[in-house]
Amino acid sequence: MPLESALIAYAGFALLALGTQRLRNTLAPSAPPLKPARARLIGGALLALSFVAAVLRFGSRQGPVAWFGLSSLAALALVLVLSRWPRVALGLLPAAAILLTPLAIWFEAH
Repeated sequence: MPLESALIAYAGFALLALGTQRLRNTLAPSAPPLKPARARLIGGALLALSFVAAVLRFGSRQGPVAWFGLSSLAALALVLVLSRWPRVALGLLPAAAILLTPLAIWFEAH
């Protein structure tokens, strides 16, 4: 199953989590210089982009259902890792972004 929508959703949910004060207090010394409002805005935009990617990949009938399932899995993965290792959970954000580039190229080729 193509996972580009889930990776984009993971990045979106991670940025939404980064926009909360509780997580910023946990990561105070190593928190990125991104302002909370901007993190929430970019996170919401990434979730919308994830929805578009799912609709483009699976079609207009299956896309919303696939998006809901894949974004739920991404959110579950983020919450499970975030509860135990918050720095690792947000450290996976650049890894998700790096993985998106080859997936996007492959998606365009097929």
